[in-house]
Amino acid sequence: MDVLFGRTNPAARLPVTIPNEENEVGFTEEQYPGVGAGPRASYSEDLLVGYKWYAAKGVEPKACFGHGLSYTTFAYSNLTTSIAETSRRAAATAVSVEVTVTNSGALDGEEVAQLYLAFPDGSGEPPLQLRAFAKPKIRAGESAVVAFELGGDALSIWDEDAHAFYEVSGTFGVAVGPSSC
Repeated sequence: MDVLFGRTNPAARLPVTIPNEENEVGFTEEQYPGVGAGPRASYSEDLLVGYKWYAAKGVEPKACFGHGLSYTTFAYSNLTTSIAETSRRAAATAVSVEVTVTNSGALDGEEVAQLYLAFPDGSGEPPLQLRAFAKPKIRAGESAVVAFELGGDALSIWDEDAHAFYEVSGTFGVAVGPSSC
């Protein structure tokens, strides 16, 4: 009841992307499990599923993955990143990302800050991938610094031929916000 009457701020988020129209992504009959001959499913869409498809195609969905409603407002600022090389034996690179989240509304609340990475061109990866999230409680009018620590696994992709992960090198994009859009 507290959420309905505005005494508590809701902080839930959509776990899916809501399309603008039925089959906007163009799934074929073969891509639906259980359709066709035998118990087979075709995953010809590769990694372009959900919000990743929308990011790759530049299409704005009806509701973004991670979208949520609130009785207060939040603003993001001061995004910083730092990289610490670790020894080859210790595995890969560590990346720290910090962002300031300010509750600019009149009600205390929780915000789900979502960190997305854009892999370097030529990596074969979708242009946007959720890599971390945090849910700080922030009083009305106050700010919180949200810190994310990413290990080398967050910068890695699967090599089908080698059957192993490898760390990608190059320039990554970093975005932090309330949803994938």
